[in-house]
Amino acid sequence: MVGHCIAEATGSDGQSERVGLQRAQLGPDVKLKLEPDAGGNLKVRIAGSPQPAEASVWLALFDPLHETKIRRGENRGCKMHNVNVVREFRKISKWNGCRMTLTIPAEELKKHAGKGCAVFLQNDHKGPILGAATIAQLTN
Repeated sequence: MVGHCIAEATGSDGQSERVGLQRAQLGPDVKLKLEPDAGGNLKVRIAGSPQPAEASVWLALFDPLHETKIRRGENRGCKMHNVNVVREFRKISKWNGCRMTLTIPAEELKKHAGKGCAVFLQNDHKGPILGAATIAQLTN
């Protein structure tokens, strides 16, 4: 088991799990907020952190629900339902620990209207996610 990319423990060892989860909770928790504006742009507000940090800001655009019809094999005729299928994933900025606001232009989001959006902040050195936010459905 890996907790917050900070601590790991063997799942069958209850004491190790508890200690690992406690360590993971001590990790940073940077607040992110996503705010659509009247022009269809998406504002990404990232809080500052008392600890200096080197991190990347990632954008994931996803289909909230995707259905696939199985056409062959033993499951032919069945439907497979997938949730939050990522269609686009890219780095949109670097973050150095200071409060910042980014704007994702409406034009970039237009083709994703009705889809979901997630933004997360990931430490550049060891990989933990420092904060995240999501919008279930973009409007444009």
